[in-house]
Amino acid sequence: MSRAKPKHSFGSKVVFWAKFVRIEGEGRRKNWVNMPIQRTSGIFLGYRTLSNGVVQTESYGEPIWVPSIHFVVFLVCPSRTQNPIYIPRHCLEAIE
Repeated sequence: MSRAKPKHSFGSKVVFWAKFVRIEGEGRRKNWVNMPIQRTSGIFLGYRTLSNGVVQTESYGEPIWVPSIHFVVFLVCPSRTQNPIYIPRHCLEAIE
């Protein structure tokens, strides 16, 4: 049985047109939202799993993260001087 080759591999050049940004919603809810950006090129680094959810307080006042949904995103570095960013999976193409 052969495994399918990943569509994107570490170090491949890609172009993307959206990124995920973390926002705080009502109460203590935190969500990742898709934000359109100008088409940008970068280097593909890998995959990450993010989650949306809420911070709840336990009986001793300790904050507990309670996720409501998990999803996989791409991790891309736009340049040598910028930190990697999270990219929606449908907003990225390989550069040949």
